[in-house]
Amino acid sequence: AFGEDLIGEDVEAEMERLFERIESGEFARAWLEEKRSGGRRLAELRERERNLPIETVGKRVRERSMRGAPSSSLRTGVGKK
Repeated sequence: AFGEDLIGEDVEAEMERLFERIESGEFARAWLEEKRSGGRRLAELRERERNLPIETVGKRVRERSMRGAPSSSLRTGVGKK
């Protein structure tokens, strides 16, 4: 019962709420309005995600894979600020 340990009732309830927003059209209306208003919120979300640790590490992984660096060298500096 591994999945139940990761996704509890609170997560299921939130997913259900999100599905309801999609089905009702609320989500689509909000993003259409976002587009009409110039997309500032989307730009903010993209910038915030660009700075997440997983994105920083992912960028380094992609750069090193393009250069052909050995995978063992990817551990160097991971998690350092």
